[in-house]
Amino acid sequence: MKHDDLLNIMAADLGMSRYRNESDKSFGIRTVYSASRFWIEAFCLDDERMGADGCQPGIISRKLNLWLDRISSIYPFIGQWINSQRHYTPFSKLLYNRLIMVGDIISENNGETYRCSSRHTIQIDNGLKALLGVYDTTGDDTSLPISGMMLSKRDQAEPQIKRNPEWWNLPREYYAWSSCSDEGINEYADPSRKSVRDCWIPKPVLPDGIGLGRRQEAHKYTYFLLHNHQDTIEARIIDDYRWPSLYTHLRNIVGNPYWADVEKLDDAHYRIEAPFSLLPPETSRWLDFMTWPEKTPDDCVFRIIRTELLKTATDMLESCGIKVRNSKTCQSN
Repeated sequence: MKHDDLLNIMAADLGMSRYRNESDKSFGIRTVYSASRFWIEAFCLDDERMGADGCQPGIISRKLNLWLDRISSIYPFIGQWINSQRHYTPFSKLLYNRLIMVGDIISENNGETYRCSSRHTIQIDNGLKALLGVYDTTGDDTSLPISGMMLSKRDQAEPQIKRNPEWWNLPREYYAWSSCSDEGINEYADPSRKSVRDCWIPKPVLPDGIGLGRRQEAHKYTYFLLHNHQDTIEARIIDDYRWPSLYTHLRNIVGNPYWADVEKLDDAHYRIEAPFSLLPPETSRWLDFMTWPEKTPDDCVFRIIRTELLKTATDMLESCGIKVRNSKTCQSN
């Protein structure tokens, strides 16, 4: 077998196709990314007990890195792309964490080892289920082509999870509040600014009576929901992962929404440009799973998705307060 045949054989096994004018490099990267799901599953089954014990995270990383190194020795651009990510999470950990988040591999002993889950489905949208675990789709006409690392099928049912509940609108009496000065809050989000990087100002902004504040500590920020009660600004601490969804909501209130641009690449593929890093975990885990990161492994802006899953993805984005619009031009790489 020629080296040039390897990625094409892998892609054929996965049911993947190129989008219009896609380069060999881009197609190869998407192929290896999708194949990694099944390699990780195989590692977690290879414990000499039919996967009952599973593998330690370090072993998963070593085995995956060994496989990726072999692929990269044949196709150097794979290794270059893997090493291009902007954050500090190793590529192997980034991948198996995405499988953990959706329940494809699971732990039964507090994260010491992980095993591949048994065959099951999870309803992620009305009419769409994700196929997870040890899943043989041979001859299954209901399964959709792989998108990112996700296999899926059509199945009419109501979604099990309500996405992005507006937790900031819960009754005031549910929580203990304090004053901003008592909490030492010294920066406040201005949702009218263009970028989140320069949105922090010294005075509170409370459109519709709510706002976002933070205080700087030694190595992190603590974030607060602000609430105008009887002409007094009260505050309560919120979890770190919650502030982006609140900030997105505030931008919508003031008429400065985030946008997701959807660009058609061909009849089977679309590119989505969106602020994926600002999505809540219950939504981002599925969008991470069903899309291919484009520029880098941890790309939080550009993703490729199969057409069959586009509506589900745009519904998820809109449920988080991100407006979706279609691009009229296609700039294929």
